[in-house]
Amino acid sequence: MEKKDNILINLNRVSLMHSDNTTRVFQDISMKVNAGEKIFIFAQPYIAAVHLLRICATMYPPTSGTVTVFGKETNELGFRDLLLIKRHIGFVERVSSLISNKSLFENVTLGLRYHNNISINEARRQAHTFLLHFGLLENINDRPAWIPLEKQRMALFCRELVLTPNLLILEKPSYGLSRDELELLMEAILAYQVKSNCSIVISDDDADFFTRNYGFSVYKLIDGCLSS
Repeated sequence: MEKKDNILINLNRVSLMHSDNTTRVFQDISMKVNAGEKIFIFAQPYIAAVHLLRICATMYPPTSGTVTVFGKETNELGFRDLLLIKRHIGFVERVSSLISNKSLFENVTLGLRYHNNISINEARRQAHTFLLHFGLLENINDRPAWIPLEKQRMALFCRELVLTPNLLILEKPSYGLSRDELELLMEAILAYQVKSNCSIVISDDDADFFTRNYGFSVYKLIDGCLSS
């Protein structure tokens, strides 16, 4: 994936209005995410961070301002070009869910098989390391409803990591996980980052956990204004 000057995301004077078009969620935000960077966004109210992360993930555009991802302004891209951008972004929302009528293995490897056109055996080989790390091998044939929430959450992260993203965006990764499980998740994510030099952007309630333990740089999004 082409990157311009090692900058993966460049937000330039980005603003977002509520659906009523009378109240701003945030205004004139400018931020850059460099390759290999780890960024934590602390927000009050938290919903502002949710919107900001989704704009970074190209889920929807801002009301005004420009969003440049991998050197390309997203408002200038058609559907196919935007889809190519999304293939290099791993994004897990707090409300993300697995496909209910597919097994855990099918959920984890669906994107891998669809985008890369590989066999089931090759998909199993590529996913094995993450499935093993997250303790999911014993559940690969189970439907999501048959496994506990924490394993469903781990499967979601596994699904994104097997696609080897250049940029990983996580919305409240602590949701549904114990502290030990969250540490297990971060161990896998940081090991992947060392190997791939991917960038990580996270927002969560527990800022101390990520900043003190893992050295994330902090941006504060308070009452619609961003500061570092």
